[in-house]
Amino acid sequence: MAQVFNLANPVDAVWIRRYLCEGGIVACAAEGVWGLSCDPGNPAAVMALNKIKGREQGKGYILVSGQRRHFDNIESRLENTQRALLDKHWPGATSFVFPDPDCLYPSWVTANATPGGSVVLRHTSHPQLAALSELLGSSVVSTSANPAGKPPASCAKEVAAYFGTGLVMVQSEVVSPGCVSAIIDLSSNKKIR
Repeated sequence: MAQVFNLANPVDAVWIRRYLCEGGIVACAAEGVWGLSCDPGNPAAVMALNKIKGREQGKGYILVSGQRRHFDNIESRLENTQRALLDKHWPGATSFVFPDPDCLYPSWVTANATPGGSVVLRHTSHPQLAALSELLGSSVVSTSANPAGKPPASCAKEVAAYFGTGLVMVQSEVVSPGCVSAIIDLSSNKKIR
């Protein structure tokens, strides 16, 4: 049986925070499917996530937070029309591709580590996913809980079937089962997914 933690329990919350800070990977429900999260500032954690998913190195990740202030460093550089678009969709299930020409985010989570690159961010309304970012004090990596090429897990049982019972899970529920979050490019205002 997988280890399941309840973030409403202070003892569990402290344990999960330490686990994330030490490079652990946590399974948590998100808006539409279950996801895997880790500390984006920890390259070893992101490499471990790549490994368990069978995901190629250098492919960018979505960074998610329940606190929009975690994105102030990059959001402050946007035009008013771009900020208005964020206001329309956030908090929620929509992720945005932000231009990151100054490489404010680490190369192991961005889509392109060179100047002119980008980073994908989402201000989530999912309570447990938001709580993970609050515990870590920053955004968290969020990627669907599935090996590369397989359908995303829609429940905790599917997560355990994919990754085994040793994976740490947060007690949570998917908000809109099967709904794939949208991704919009802020530079072009085009929907990517």
